[in-house]
Amino acid sequence: MDYLSRRGRLLTSSRPMPDWEVVGSSGSWLHLADGRRIFDGSSGLLCANVGQGSPKVFGRLAEQFSRYTYGGAAVAQPHIQMELMERLCHAVGRHEDSVALTTCGTLGVEVAVGLARNITRVRDKKRRGDILTSTLSYHGMSALTLGLAGNHARRPRPEDALGLAPAFAPPYPPTHPHSTGACDASCADDEIAQAIDSIGAENVSAVLIEPVNGSTGGAYVPRPLGTCGAWRSSAGNAASWSSTTRC
Repeated sequence: MDYLSRRGRLLTSSRPMPDWEVVGSSGSWLHLADGRRIFDGSSGLLCANVGQGSPKVFGRLAEQFSRYTYGGAAVAQPHIQMELMERLCHAVGRHEDSVALTTCGTLGVEVAVGLARNITRVRDKKRRGDILTSTLSYHGMSALTLGLAGNHARRPRPEDALGLAPAFAPPYPPTHPHSTGACDASCADDEIAQAIDSIGAENVSAVLIEPVNGSTGGAYVPRPLGTCGAWRSSAGNAASWSSTTRC
């Protein structure tokens, strides 16, 4: 069947090229039947973390598959979730933190937004649950996260964005406009503080920050955020979340 002539009917994102005959993989490389190898930069977080062909991953899959094909840890072995929570808290040096485990970056942001809104409404009596983002940002592919973020290629039309929009200029040189000088640690603080002041601290639940801007900006790296003192003073008890970095 001539698949290439029919790709225009496939609405899912797809590589407009002939198929590759992949016969093996290792690390970040795909090995083709004709002897070539291709660097795999499309699998995002999975490749960055464990790579292709990991014996440890294969071993764990085989161990679980022989017992049951489908069974989430929350149902079959909830102690695994508790162990992972403790390991994560230990890794970042925050041993008393609470943890929400999710299956992808978009869901992680959605859960973080929901938690921030609920916590700040109950604890701090916030009037609204506004989430502030930069005009150059990417926080996921759901209707909520696309409406919040400033991904120029994927952002919906204003009338379709659920009334959501980014709130502050991106603190990434060279995208951050300056009349004098260059970006420094105060840029992000000042931009976020001004956005909070204009909206009202009583209406802000959280600020989403990308330490490195990946697919939206071509891996822009902002200047250090320092203590974030200016915007935290403006926000009062607003939460801050560091969004999943996508490259």
